[in-house]
Amino acid sequence: MITSICVTLLALLGNSSAFSFSPSATALRRDRSPTAARQQHARFANAQALPWTPRSNAVSREGGTVVLKASDLPAAGGGGGASSRPPLDVAAVAKYIAGTAGEFTIIMGLLALMQGKLLPRLPAKWAQRTVFLTFGFLAMKSRTFSLLNARRPSLAKEKEEKIERRRPDWMPPIKAFPVIWITIGVLRALSTAMVWEALGGNLVATPIAAMVLHLSVGDTWNHINNVEKKLGVAVSGVFLVWLSVANAVYRYYQVLPKAGLVLLPSLLWISVANLLVQSIWRLNGKEPLYPPKQTS
Repeated sequence: MITSICVTLLALLGNSSAFSFSPSATALRRDRSPTAARQQHARFANAQALPWTPRSNAVSREGGTVVLKASDLPAAGGGGGASSRPPLDVAAVAKYIAGTAGEFTIIMGLLALMQGKLLPRLPAKWAQRTVFLTFGFLAMKSRTFSLLNARRPSLAKEKEEKIERRRPDWMPPIKAFPVIWITIGVLRALSTAMVWEALGGNLVATPIAAMVLHLSVGDTWNHINNVEKKLGVAVSGVFLVWLSVANAVYRYYQVLPKAGLVLLPSLLWISVANLLVQSIWRLNGKEPLYPPKQTS
């Protein structure tokens, strides 16, 4: 491209005896000799045959001189690409993992104490009721044991965030969420009590540990979405919440199919929540799906 421009300039400006640009009228002053006229005609023909066409704003005339604007020439090394992505905040990832693991350990430790100290002293019926009430509490307030701030937004806060964040039209009304979560909590508690009984009263078995893991992952997601308000990370996090509840449903179903079916609505609701979180993320600018490191 640059070579073609140079050749053309030489063709236009190389022979001052044949023609020149007039600064005042920007017209060609031609030599009257026949030989010069033929040479001039040949130069114009060669210039028109060159494989380039200057853009209208690429050439200007200043004082009779053809000036090419550098901004219109190809940049060396190719065009600039998209801005580089921000680096991963490894400390934030470590915080999420530690928060989840810490809550899981605390809850499982308390369940082990119940298993060894409390439940053996209770009649079978009261032991089952205690398990039901315990997991009813955990289903709604497991964030009590979270090492992170895992609060859920109130109705008033939800109304404020509805203004701050764009929401899809199909999003359920805000007042429906408490009803949904209470229903899900009852089903979690009931299914866990059923599994506990089917396991012979083992409160620290793997299926119940899967439920505790699900609750812990969910509380970490609450911290990311409701406290830190990182919409992109929330998309990745809610997928992990979905995986954890799917694992719990599967393990409950293996122990007692009826218990797995009782817990199944929780999986269905988290599936809807997954789509909702993704929709909110798309409507609000598509933040990075990982925690970006803040650079000063």
